[in-house]
Amino acid sequence: IVDNSNFYTTTNSTDSYLQYALYKCSSSTDKTCSTVITNTKTLTKQSGTDTVATVKTSENGKIYYALEMKFPDTGTSQSQTGTDGEILTFNGYVTIDTSDEVYYKPTFANADWATIASMVKTDPKVFAVGSEKKVSIDGKDYTVRVANNTTPKECSNTGFSQTACGFVVEFVDIITGYNMNPTDTNVGGWPSSAMYKYLNGDTPDHLTYDGSNATLYSKLPSDLRSAIKDTYTVSGHGSKDTGTRSDGNFESTDKLYFLTVGEIYSDCLTSNCYDTSSYPYNSSGGTTTRQLDYYQNIGVSKSSYSGAIKQKNGSNASWWLRAANPTTAASFRSVNSDGRYTYD
Repeated sequence: IVDNSNFYTTTNSTDSYLQYALYKCSSSTDKTCSTVITNTKTLTKQSGTDTVATVKTSENGKIYYALEMKFPDTGTSQSQTGTDGEILTFNGYVTIDTSDEVYYKPTFANADWATIASMVKTDPKVFAVGSEKKVSIDGKDYTVRVANNTTPKECSNTGFSQTACGFVVEFVDIITGYNMNPTDTNVGGWPSSAMYKYLNGDTPDHLTYDGSNATLYSKLPSDLRSAIKDTYTVSGHGSKDTGTRSDGNFESTDKLYFLTVGEIYSDCLTSNCYDTSSYPYNSSGGTTTRQLDYYQNIGVSKSSYSGAIKQKNGSNASWWLRAANPTTAASFRSVNSDGRYTYD
């Protein structure tokens, strides 16, 4: 609401004008207030209501806003004065209208992780599959994306892996070159691998493993760690191994996990791609996972696999899956630099 202003408006001068922008803040001490409700606008009224936006929110407690006012420098002499030659002044205030059915929803890229978690609990599809966001690890920014936001009927089957059910976020590219195991073995499967311990640790807090080393989970921002829920994970077994399940596969409870073959390639759920947890290899059991929404949407299969390409430091590179190769006791499945599945 503009009580009074004698700055020029867009209707009566080509000079610089008073501008404003409104931001939503995370707290009373938030110094950045980076969530933009409106981009900077030129003040178009000298009195009366200049509508910025209507905001309705279901958040509890106090909500903080920041109003930015500025008079941009045009690089030339700015001798603008009031209509009667008086000193320029502005008086106004902001009202927050919560009676309107207009919702301000932050984007996946701009929302903090606590907000994302809260919104997803209400509506898992609030952020579109493929939406991206930056995450900082050890001072370097990486990109994550929404890989799944649905929970189909099969997700409720007993023993079904929850790794492609509900709201799933994956790293777009490769963030670590850590070895799956220091020696060539797949005995014990994914839950016994050195990579699993590096990601999830071997302590209840997931912050350490082998008593000292920091996990990848521990390196994530604390607000992201708070938003990650435990996930029931099913993974395959090698040729000289039997898992903890009746079908021979392994199960674990993970904070962070690698994908498996059938979660990427659609036809690996109906034909043998050498992953006992995607398609039963020499087994009469059914599949225990599903293709992630992201890879389903872009049509990734054994014959159309470019969508499975990931990069490391700007170049296409191979990346690990959690499936032990059932034909050997040494290797795990992986994805080649060209997007085809293989093993290593």
